[in-house]
Amino acid sequence: MLEVPTWEVDLFVDGPVTLRGRFSTTQQKGFRPGNPFYSHIEMIGVPSGGLRTTVTARAPDEQLAFEAAVVFFGRMLDVLAFRIDRPLFLSLTEQAPRNDRTRHNSRRIVGRQEIEGAFREADDLVMTQPPFLRSLGWYRKGLYTEDPLDKFLAFWNAIEIVA
Repeated sequence: MLEVPTWEVDLFVDGPVTLRGRFSTTQQKGFRPGNPFYSHIEMIGVPSGGLRTTVTARAPDEQLAFEAAVVFFGRMLDVLAFRIDRPLFLSLTEQAPRNDRTRHNSRRIVGRQEIEGAFREADDLVMTQPPFLRSLGWYRKGLYTEDPLDKFLAFWNAIEIVA
């Protein structure tokens, strides 16, 4: 059987958060008895606010590796955004989602325990409560979107899924 290659995927989080120094962790990705894959994650805070992240993913090609990393890391961001109640936009480039990119003058410092706890909780929710995890994704979107109608619909979807 052929070994599936491992890829490094760079992701960027825009938001009023930062880290002290560099953060590195290894988290189990998915549940495969006998052959679990552990994803290595490295993060560093961006001075103007946000995080620069590298996530390893195992996939047959670059596109699938990118999608796997976005889903895996995005689930953790959904939980973290809910826990700290701050808008966290997962950007696929270093550019901000808005043209009028401004510096985040106050930033929430997130710690190692918060990030690792968010990974664990996202993993638990995937296995036990997938609808609730989906609602957290809508909640995170409601936090970062600037369009009032989009914000209303995102929060509405989050409530509707849970209800």
